[in-house]
Amino acid sequence: MNVFLWVNSDLDGVGSTILLGNVFANFEYRAVFFGKFEQEYFEWYDDNFQNYDKIFVVGMPLSQHLINRLDDKKVVFVSDQNEFVKIQDSTLIQEVSSSCSKLIYKKFSKKLDFSKPIQRLIAIIDDYNSYNLKLSESKTLNALFRRSGSRRFYNFVNMFWSGFRPFSDSEIKISDAFYNDLNKELENLDIYKGRYKTHSVLATFSKFSASEIAASILSTYSPDIVMVVNLDTKFVSFRKKQGSSADIKFMAENLCGGGGQEFSAGGQITSKFLEFTQTLQPI
Repeated sequence: MNVFLWVNSDLDGVGSTILLGNVFANFEYRAVFFGKFEQEYFEWYDDNFQNYDKIFVVGMPLSQHLINRLDDKKVVFVSDQNEFVKIQDSTLIQEVSSSCSKLIYKKFSKKLDFSKPIQRLIAIIDDYNSYNLKLSESKTLNALFRRSGSRRFYNFVNMFWSGFRPFSDSEIKISDAFYNDLNKELENLDIYKGRYKTHSVLATFSKFSASEIAASILSTYSPDIVMVVNLDTKFVSFRKKQGSSADIKFMAENLCGGGGQEFSAGGQITSKFLEFTQTLQPI
């Protein structure tokens, strides 16, 4: 069976790729930021779709529009969110989970005995993706991922294809440098406050890892929603605190023409988003 994987280009996507690469012998993949997935998929489709028996789509926010465009008996969607979509010919592997990696592991571990190093890698990735951070290796693994170059996704898949192994001294130094840079960035942030419907919002501008910036702001100030704006990429990242009823997926769609999942969403800077920023005040 020839399998092609389309996967979101984050750390959870790395874990999903390694798991599925161990399941299927004839396996190719492409990592793509979820906001560009639909465009890249249909650029790829005409010359490539017929060459594969199964096409997996993992970690992409699902909408009925997207499902309708991709629906085919060859296509398998994997989502760790409770997306309310209807499938006709495709297969949908869907369950609320802390990561797609964990969901894929649960799905296939009954048929395949994954190695202990791969099991450990998936546990660490899931721990980071859920931001529980109960495992000592989680933050170091994320820092290495962030500092693995312009092709970091593919570099990281190759580095950990056989599963987790102890970090080298040089890798620990890379991780320490990443978090030193993060602390410097946090010290110099300008933060703005406002409201979106009934929810408190804090926003900032940063080129650094949006997840790390947002996590720090959530920890320090505890707003319902954090927005991190990257002016280089013209992208807005949305995060929300645990327990908040804020719908940041809808917020990203409404303000930025984007989408996302329960705790992580994003989209492009739009005129509507810029109008919203006029309501924000510095803290």
